[in-house]
Amino acid sequence: NSNLSDKTADFVAKYREANGKDPAGCTALGYDGYNLMLDSIEKAGSTDPEAIKEALKNADFVGVTGPVKFDENGDPSKAAVIMEVKDNKFSYITEVSAE
Repeated sequence: NSNLSDKTADFVAKYREANGKDPAGCTALGYDGYNLMLDSIEKAGSTDPEAIKEALKNADFVGVTGPVKFDENGDPSKAAVIMEVKDNKFSYITEVSAE
């Protein structure tokens, strides 16, 4: 799909190669969650929960599902992808900003 970012396309291709099928949406979200935590621990320079929490507050992370930021309440602000399902196939339609 030409609408996928290079990072997303690479993730999907590697997943297909390893598993023989496309990844589920929750697979990509789990992958991003894991990598967001790793990124935050690295930026915090510590495994101290408070240091990680501060790093997460200031996260500017771009994962395979897109950019992730957190608002002043700690809630994630993330765009949503709109897909169409036709004949059991998903087609990208657009992305709706969370802002």
